[in-house]
Amino acid sequence: MMDAQGVSERWGRPGSVRPCADAGLINRTYLVGDPPWGVLQWVNPIFTPQVNHTIALVTERLASQGLSTPMLEPTLDGELWVTDTEGCWRMLRFVPGRTVHAFTDTEQAASAASLVGRFHRALVGFQHDFLAQRQHAHDTNNHMRNLALAMDKA
Repeated sequence: MMDAQGVSERWGRPGSVRPCADAGLINRTYLVGDPPWGVLQWVNPIFTPQVNHTIALVTERLASQGLSTPMLEPTLDGELWVTDTEGCWRMLRFVPGRTVHAFTDTEQAASAASLVGRFHRALVGFQHDFLAQRQHAHDTNNHMRNLALAMDKA
């Protein structure tokens, strides 16, 4: 697998590359530049690289509806991702703000609910054939069945 500093050069914008302190649990995430201009992610191979096409279309729609969103940055070659032996890398524009992992008050919950509502309103009428879907990714009942099966085997 390529290293983050080396792969970041494919976007042609110099800058330091450091792990993101508020990174998610699925993709390795790095901040690029100081101050940061980009978010570099090694995408977990549970996703196909084609998921980036969907991300590009959805974020373009969100931006066209006035929402601030981390847009994909194309490489110097105009590609949306860089493939290596273990998956792919993508670069998103850095959007200033902060990550909240757990609400500490009702104001945060209300703000999050408002954002979800704006997100859904922005996507009303959006038509797209989602080709890079993970089977059962958001199927809670399926996850619970699999968890119960695993517990039965333990």
